[in-house]
Amino acid sequence: MKLYAIIIIVIFVVTACSRDRYAVVSEKTVSVFSNEADAANEGSLNRGQVKPIATLQEGERVLVLNDTYGKDYWACKIRLQNNTTGWALCTDLNFQGSR
Repeated sequence: MKLYAIIIIVIFVVTACSRDRYAVVSEKTVSVFSNEADAANEGSLNRGQVKPIATLQEGERVLVLNDTYGKDYWACKIRLQNNTTGWALCTDLNFQGSR
């Protein structure tokens, strides 16, 4: 039971770290996709190419609305400065303070 409680606390802390926080694009260009699966599969060799809905440049600021973990990826639902929402890899973002 104690291990279960520790796991719950760790999950809460990790997910709370990125929600409703601003982040800055840390890569030269970051693709934004319409759904989590497309963001997670970006660059996969065995999947077809999916056209991004937007491209962000290094230094742009976005609001992280939510995040999710999957096998070998961490994806963030983000709101761009033009109020468009989409999904990008959280590993391409530098997190700042909460809003």
